[in-house]
Amino acid sequence: MYYCPFAHSINCQNKKGVHMRINSMVRAAFLTVALSSLAVPAYAVTLLSNIGNATVGDYGGLPDTADSFSTGTESLTVTSINVDWERANGGTTSVGIYTDNAGEPSTASVGTLFTVPCCTTIGIMTYTGNAVLAPNTIYWVVMIIEDSSEPAFGTDDAFVADPSTGGAVIIADTSSFGDHLTGSWTNDGVDLLFEIIGTGGSGPVSATPVPTMSAYGLVVITLGLLLIARRRLRASTKQK
Repeated sequence: MYYCPFAHSINCQNKKGVHMRINSMVRAAFLTVALSSLAVPAYAVTLLSNIGNATVGDYGGLPDTADSFSTGTESLTVTSINVDWERANGGTTSVGIYTDNAGEPSTASVGTLFTVPCCTTIGIMTYTGNAVLAPNTIYWVVMIIEDSSEPAFGTDDAFVADPSTGGAVIIADTSSFGDHLTGSWTNDGVDLLFEIIGTGGSGPVSATPVPTMSAYGLVVITLGLLLIARRRLRASTKQK
């Protein structure tokens, strides 16, 4: 506590106000350090991918294309989907996750539509959205194509799954072409190249990078400067 020997002194009251503000900032800095030491949310990783496989060609199914995967023992929170486009016409494409209907995509989507700000280009494009997927369930990645662009496909069944998925798999040779609005699909038996980004398990997801040591250091330096300022203020008061 700050003590004013002359309670009605304007100078004393001003110093008291400064002292109280410094104390508030010191408490806030301590709280920041304490909160930063708590457990942080899970951060997005590549949950499931076959994008490293060799490209055989471009998949010309119209109007839309799809490929299936199954979650493992953990629920998944999907925040983005990457698609490898072998042929691009510069128009609009988007991606949705749909439930399974007897080995084909149903007309029921899960979560939001995954979109990009602009046009389809050749290569890997990242579509952002959000979907929470149940464990041990088959889903379809549906590429909704409005510009006749064609995704890349391969015939290698290999894929990579992050351990946090609890054993998720890309189901081999289940590519299909059809219409996401009508639910009419034809299986074509190859593998579209895509990857799913997000977190496995039920924890919260954050796209924010993990705080660096420099960020923590800045908080500690700020705290130290505030403590020095408070001590100097006390010392100047005692001298008077």
